Amino acid sequence: MRTLFFMTIENETKREIAEQLYEQYKNLLYVCAYEILQDKQLSEDALQETFIRVMKNIHKIAKVICPKTRHFLVTICRNVSINMYNERKHMYTVEIESTKEAAHEDYINNPQEIVISMDAVMHIKDAIKKLKPIYRDVLALKQAYEYTDLEICELLQIKPETLRKRVLRGRKMLKEILAKEGLR
Repeated sequence: MRTLFFMTIENETKREIAEQLYEQYKNLLYVCAYEILQDKQLSEDALQETFIRVMKNIHKIAKVICPKTRHFLVTICRNVSINMYNERKHMYTVEIESTKEAAHEDYINNPQEIVISMDAVMHIKDAIKKLKPIYRDVLALKQAYEYTDLEICELLQIKPETLRKRVLRGRKMLKEILAKEGLR
């Protein structure tokens, strides 16, 4: 099954990256899918669907082994699995374990500003971890990974209006969490 999947990739470099991604993350993504679906066959289907979606955006993956790539793959797999679960059970919410968020840091020349900036990033990361996964995922894809709304809708298979509402609600919740902690 894996061989057929990779034969459809035209570019040799993309094929190599895809194979490396698959070998590096297949077990992690299978476990992620299984935690949600609780079914071996459905988890394998979710794993394959994840890689099909990733292949459409493989040109955006700079490194195979890095936290940003790992988070991206887990986000896609989690959303594929949730969609499959919802189709099967006709439910919307599923409690899932949170993953580490990748931080996006600006490089500043002033050492004092670097310390302040790093502290702010840590507070924001902690606040993002407190958000529900549906809000955390869209904010990460939009802000950290800089995907367009259309790309996010395609990856998560949601409507543009749903995405817009999730982004607005996620930002509002993030502001509230940061305000409670005394940050602006």
